Amino acid sequence: MKSKNLAKKTQSWANKIKTYQKKAPNLFNEDVEKSASEFRIDHYFDILDRVELEKGWQVDYLYIQERIGGGPVIIAYPDSKKEEYKELINKINDKELDYNSCDSDSENIIHTFLNYDDVDNYLNLVRLDGSKESYLQFVILAALGSQFSLFWHALYSDHEFVCTSEKADKIIDRETETLIDYNCGYVY
Repeated sequence: MKSKNLAKKTQSWANKIKTYQKKAPNLFNEDVEKSASEFRIDHYFDILDRVELEKGWQVDYLYIQERIGGGPVIIAYPDSKKEEYKELINKINDKELDYNSCDSDSENIIHTFLNYDDVDNYLNLVRLDGSKESYLQFVILAALGSQFSLFWHALYSDHEFVCTSEKADKIIDRETETLIDYNCGYVY
């Protein structure tokens, strides 16, 4: 019985993250500015209440557009540099800085525009409370954290969590419907 409840809780957390991600701006669209969005990465820690970011750090994301797709890269930086990094991150995301000279590689972009020594993989700074739930929330964060505003080839990496039979049924129904639509109404 406990495992069923934990599966439902885990599915609920994953569903809440995916639902919240729908608020993220489509930054591949030239007319959209991230700074005008209400979507914030740190809200993940309100949804996933058994994990938290280490004190003294902030999280945000860069939206990297490559020739064959686009998606976010989540970064962490020290509180003491919040204003400096917010300004640079918004300039990168709002396409005010030309990063094509960086070969559009996220690591090169971070190295070119941000102080690489200050920026860290945010997952290294996530603290768990020691419970089973915190481990599952960490796994959800690691798997789904950057699964928003994906474009074109980046969609190959779009993940879904399946922890309950209800979620599996929804996916099967959705895919069956897509297959029927794709094949002009014929089921093979």
